[in-house]
Amino acid sequence: MINYGLMKTLKKTLVFTLLTLLFASAGFIWGVSEYSLNNGIPTPVAVNAIMVYLGFQRDKNAPVEKPEPPKPPEPDKPHKPPESPKPPSPHRMTVEAAQKILSDAEADYKLLRFESASGQLTKVLKGEPTPELTQQAIELNKKCIAFNRLIKPIRLEDMTDLSGMVRMKLSSGQEIVARLIEEGNSSVRVNHQGMEKTYQLKEISSYTKLSAEDYKKLLKTEYEKKLIRFDNPSAMDYYRLAIFCYKGQLYDESLNMLELAWEKDEAIADLVSGDKPVPQTDDPKPPEPIDLSGLDDKEQIALAQKYYAEGKDHLENTFNKGPDFDAENEKARNAFKKSLEVYREIRKNKPNDDTLALRIEEIEKSLIFIRKQTRIKKQ
Repeated sequence: MINYGLMKTLKKTLVFTLLTLLFASAGFIWGVSEYSLNNGIPTPVAVNAIMVYLGFQRDKNAPVEKPEPPKPPEPDKPHKPPESPKPPSPHRMTVEAAQKILSDAEADYKLLRFESASGQLTKVLKGEPTPELTQQAIELNKKCIAFNRLIKPIRLEDMTDLSGMVRMKLSSGQEIVARLIEEGNSSVRVNHQGMEKTYQLKEISSYTKLSAEDYKKLLKTEYEKKLIRFDNPSAMDYYRLAIFCYKGQLYDESLNMLELAWEKDEAIADLVSGDKPVPQTDDPKPPEPIDLSGLDDKEQIALAQKYYAEGKDHLENTFNKGPDFDAENEKARNAFKKSLEVYREIRKNKPNDDTLALRIEEIEKSLIFIRKQTRIKKQ
C-alpha cells in the first residue's frame, strides 16, 4: 500500500534542496562577478583563485615539491641480549693473598734475601689486587732490585772469616786483634790488617782466642766508630759501610746502611756499577803542617789516633777499586801522613816507647802500600 503522505514530504524536500542549490549557484556567480569587477581580473582567474582558497583544487602556480626518495628498508638487526657483568679475572689476586705475599717478601727483605723478595713482589704486581698494595709492591721491589745488584757481586770468599781471631796485649801496652796464622812454642805468627808479623811470646802480656760471636761484637764496635766519624756522608759512604757490615754478617746494620744510601741517591746501584758517574768533589789538598802547641801528651795521642783511623777508613774504601778509587787513595795518604807527623813528634819525647815505634812502622807500611796500588792502577 502506497504511503501518499511520505511521498508528498519527499517531493517537498527535493524541491527545497534544488531551490537551495540554485540560489547558492546564483550567489556564487554573483560573488565571482563582483570579485572580478572589484579587483580587475578576468572571471576565470577569479574562479580559480576562489577554488584554491576553498581548498577544492591545487594552485597551479605553486612550486612543485619533489617527493623524497623512499628510504631503503633497514635490515633486521639480530636481537642482542643485555650484557651481564664480567666475572673477575681468574688471574686477579685477592687482597688477602696479596697481603700474605707482601708479608713474606718483607721478611725476606729484612734477611737481605732480595732476589727472593723481588720474585714474590712480582707476583703481587701481576695480580693487581688494589692500587695501594700494588704501589707498595712497586716501591719495595725497586729497592730489592737495587740492593740485590749491590750485594750479589760479593763472593763467599769475600766474607769475613769470624773464626781464628786472637786478641793480644803487647808488653808495650798496645792491644791488637789479628788472625792467627801459626802458634809456636816461643812465638805467634799473625796477620794484622793485611800484614803478617811474628811476635815472641815474651813480647805478649796477654793472649786470648776469640769466638766467632766475640769477633762479631768487635766488628760491630768498629762499625759504630766508622759511623760516628762520618761527616756529611754520601751515598757511597753508606754503601761501603753496608758492605763492611754484610761481610762481617752484621745483616741488620748492613740493611740500615743500604737504606740510608738509597735515601741519599736511589741510583746508588748505578753509581757503584759505573753506569752513573760519581759526583765530583774538590780535589784533596796536601796536608797542612799540624800545630801541636798547647796540646798535652794525651791530646796529641788522641789527635794522632784520629788521623790514623781516618786513613784506615779511606784505605779500606780503595779495596773495591771503585770509581772513586783515586780520591779515596789520596785521602788515605794525607790522613796517614798527618798521623805519622804527630806520632813522630810525640816520640821525640818518648824515644823508648815501643808502642809508638810499632804504630809508626805500621803507618809507613800503609803509605808504601798506597804508593804501590797507585802504580798498579796506572799501569
